[in-house]
Amino acid sequence: MITVRAICRSEPEAALLRRCGVECRIGHIRSKEDAPRLLEGSHIIVDLTVPRGIPADFRRATADIVGNCLTLGPPFARYVYSSSVMAFGMAEPKDRHLRKHLYGRSLYGIKKRWAEGHIRAKGASLRRETFVFRLGQVHGEAQLSSLRLIKDLSQTDKSAYPVPIGNSNTLFVYTLAEALASISRGGARPGVYTLFSNPQWSWSELVQYYCSTHGLSVDVTEHVHPQQTAKKDRLALTRHLAARVMAEYRDSLAGYLLPWFSDFERKLKSEQLVSRAAAEGFEGTNFDNEVFRSAYWGNPDFQSFLTDFDRQTMLERTRSVRQRLKRALPQ
Repeated sequence: MITVRAICRSEPEAALLRRCGVECRIGHIRSKEDAPRLLEGSHIIVDLTVPRGIPADFRRATADIVGNCLTLGPPFARYVYSSSVMAFGMAEPKDRHLRKHLYGRSLYGIKKRWAEGHIRAKGASLRRETFVFRLGQVHGEAQLSSLRLIKDLSQTDKSAYPVPIGNSNTLFVYTLAEALASISRGGARPGVYTLFSNPQWSWSELVQYYCSTHGLSVDVTEHVHPQQTAKKDRLALTRHLAARVMAEYRDSLAGYLLPWFSDFERKLKSEQLVSRAAAEGFEGTNFDNEVFRSAYWGNPDFQSFLTDFDRQTMLERTRSVRQRLKRALPQ
């Protein structure tokens, strides 16, 4: 049996958790005086903190928290840090393709990347087991992504509800809980993990899941999302820039050069017709949804040591959490 204890800075922050039956300890984890009491008896320490301020403030706060957890907590406790897939180095908000960059392109991602390196170095120096979870879009009963999607589904008046085709690259809180349970049993090696539900939920499955759990009914239709066809590498970027130049000087090129390259001309014409058909296919679809805009695209190599294939079990647990939240929240 696993017992969850929350560490909160004040009683008001702990109020909802207490009403849901979660044991809470009040104090500041950055405080060397508070940390031993707050961490006493812990087998796994899950760091969900997000220090604010400029990068220097973030680094100081993170170093304090990590140091206290690893040196003042129980010597056998495993440490888990909640990071982000933005640590791959993508730029936010436009570049949401999951791929590794040599250097970070968003301040948030740079902060998380620094924290990951600091945690691994600190853990190695102290011979402590540390885990880094790179999380993407997280779903669950109190998660903003879920609430936004449910709201959009309940307010839609479309005869067909368009969703992106393919994997959603999402994670349920239930899967995160499975990850922590696996670590508690010694079922995972320390390291950096990009954590998605495994096997993946498609966008269609995700929408149909929320429809079934909230008594909603929509006609789901799958379409290629524009982000899924965005350029991903230098060669593709070069082709994209060349296409823009050719579009700007289309008539001149067509009149002077293309007659000498008839096969190339026919290929360009074919690609133009395919692109036009794809663009027309987007008409009538509406991906203007915060959930889809904040999604992460692509299928990078990532480590995941979990499965949540028993989705019926997840549904049962979710219903229990939903009932707790209903009883805890004022009507």
